[in-house]
Amino acid sequence: MAYVDAGVEQGRCRDLVGGGLVRSLGGWAEAEKLRLREQDHIKSDERILGDSIFVDSVLGQAEEHYARQCALRRRGYNLEKIAERVAEIYGIKVEEVFARGRQQRRVSARSLFCFWAVRELGNSLAPWPGG
Repeated sequence: MAYVDAGVEQGRCRDLVGGGLVRSLGGWAEAEKLRLREQDHIKSDERILGDSIFVDSVLGQAEEHYARQCALRRRGYNLEKIAERVAEIYGIKVEEVFARGRQQRRVSARSLFCFWAVRELGNSLAPWPGG
């Protein structure tokens, strides 16, 4: 509590005033310069820390990934189709992809199935409640 009391005694600090965006721009003076240059709209997202270019880049990548997932789903890709494709690649039956065992071929097939299910289709590997 002594630290808080010491801080209160210091009073208001100019460098700690202003929102995160204002602070990241370099203060109110820099924010005002942008406004005067008619650049008062900064691309931001409260979930992403960074400047406008970085935020645009991250959001663009997320949008591309989402578009790819949607395209795959429109083409009929689902967990069953992924399992069929994985079984075809590894030369095994679909049931073997999910069968117990540590045989290298099954392990590799399951790994590929999980990778595609999560990364390409956006499925979660979290267990279902009660499942």
